[in-house]
Amino acid sequence: MKDSLSRYILFVYLLPVFFVLHGFTGNYNLVPVRPALKLLLIYLLAALAFLILFQMLFRNIYKAGLLSFLLMGYYFFFGAVQDMLYKAFPGAFLSRYSFILPASLVVFIFLFIYLKKTKKPLLKTTLYLNALFLLLVLVDTGWLISKLVIRSINEVVPKETLARCSNCPAPDIYLIVADGYPGKTQLQEILGYDNTAFEEQLRQRGFHITDSSLANYNFTFFSMSSALNMNYLNGVSGSIQNKKNIPAGSRALKNNQVLGFLKVQGYHFFNYSHLDFKGNPSVAKPTFWINDTRPLTQQTFLSRLNRDLGYHLVTTFRIKPADPFPIYLDLQNNNQLFSETIKTVSYKSTGPKFVYTHLIMPHHPYYFDSLGNKTPLSSLTKEFAFDKAAAVSYIVYANKKYLELVDMIIAGSAKPPIIILISDHGFREIKEDKDKKTMFLNLDAVLFPGKDYGGFYKGMSNVNLFRVILNSQFKQQLPLIKDSTVYLKD
Repeated sequence: MKDSLSRYILFVYLLPVFFVLHGFTGNYNLVPVRPALKLLLIYLLAALAFLILFQMLFRNIYKAGLLSFLLMGYYFFFGAVQDMLYKAFPGAFLSRYSFILPASLVVFIFLFIYLKKTKKPLLKTTLYLNALFLLLVLVDTGWLISKLVIRSINEVVPKETLARCSNCPAPDIYLIVADGYPGKTQLQEILGYDNTAFEEQLRQRGFHITDSSLANYNFTFFSMSSALNMNYLNGVSGSIQNKKNIPAGSRALKNNQVLGFLKVQGYHFFNYSHLDFKGNPSVAKPTFWINDTRPLTQQTFLSRLNRDLGYHLVTTFRIKPADPFPIYLDLQNNNQLFSETIKTVSYKSTGPKFVYTHLIMPHHPYYFDSLGNKTPLSSLTKEFAFDKAAAVSYIVYANKKYLELVDMIIAGSAKPPIIILISDHGFREIKEDKDKKTMFLNLDAVLFPGKDYGGFYKGMSNVNLFRVILNSQFKQQLPLIKDSTVYLKD
C-alpha cells in the first residue's frame, strides 16, 4: 500500500475531488448534484491538461504532478488566502491585487525553476500528499453519508390541516412575483415617487391592493419559502450565509404546502421562477446562488477576479466583453419567463393551472429607463444599483410590463382567473441603517373572480396571504398568524 501511494500521483486528481466534495457537503441541499458533478469533471480535465503540459516540460511525472497540484490549489483556495490577508493586514499593500498577482507569478516562476533543476525523486512528497487527500476525501465522504442518513427531527414549518374541496370552482391561478418591488410607503419616503397611477390601473382591473403589506424575510429564497408554506421557517435567523439556514429553506420550498394542496386539488404546476421545486426544476438559467455551483466556486481565483476587477473592463478600460451574457442573464431570463407565461395562458391542460412566474424586475440591474430605453452596459455596475433615480425609472418601466402581463392573462383565460401580484421584498439597495426596516414593505395585489376581498386587512404579511386565499377560495379554515419580519444579514 505504501509503495503504491509513493508511486502514483493520485493527489493531482484527489485535490479537485476533495474540493468539490467538501464544498458540496458543506453546502448540502444548496448545490444540485448534476452541476456539481459537471464542475468536478471540468476540474479533473483541467488537472489532466496541466499534467500533460508539465510532463512535456519536465519529462518527469512527479515534478509535473506537483506543479499541477500547486496551480490547482492556488486556483481553488485563492479566496480563502486572500481573506486571511485582508484580516491580518486590513488595507495594507500585502492584501492588494497589485501585490498579490505579481508576487504569485514570481513564486510560480521560482517553483518552476526549482523543480526543473532539482534531482530529488519527490517520492516522500507524493506519499504524503496521496495519504493526506485520501484521508480528507474519506472524512468528507463520511460527513456526506451522515447528512444523507440523519435527518432533523424538527419540522422546518408546522404542518397545516388542509382538506380537499371537491366542489370548489378551481380557476387558474397565476402567482406573479415582482422581485424587489417596493411598497407604497417605501416608494414615497425612500425613493420619492408616487405610485398612485399604477395602483389605480390595477384597481380598474378589479384588483385589491393590501395597504401596508409586508414581506417576512428580506431575501427571496427565504421569503418565498415562507410565503408558500404560510408560516415562518423554524431556526432561520442571523445571516443568509449560515449553512444551517439553507437546508431549512430548501426543504421547505421544494415541498411547500401551498403547491402540495393545489396538486391534490388537481392543479397542474408551471414553474416559471428561478427556484427549484420537487419534480419541477426551474427553466431559467441560474442567477440565484441557491441553485447553482457558486457556493463552490465563489472563493476560486477567477471568481474573485471577476468579482473584484471585472468591472474595470467596462468602467476603466472601456472594453466591451466579448460575451455580455452574464450581465444580461436576468434580462434574458425575464424575457423567457414572460414569454412562457403568455404561452401557458392559452395552453389547454386537463385540469386547472397554477402558474408561478418570478421576474427579476424592478430588482437591479436596471436594464431600462421609464421610456423603455436600454441602459448602457457601462452603467450596469454594483454602484448603479444604489441610484434611486434609476431605480424609480425602472419601476415605471416594470409597471407597464406587469400591466401588460396581467392584461394578457385576463384576455387569454377561458374563465376569470385568480391573479396574485406580489413582491418577495422591497427595495434593498439602502445605505442608511435607519431606513433598512422599510425593505420589508412590499406589493400585495390580488384579483379574485368574485371580487370578494373580505379576508384581507391592513398590514398583512406574506405568511398570511395564502391562508386568506385558501380560506376564501377553497373553503379552508386556516387561522391567521402574527405578522412580523425576520432580518437576515447578507
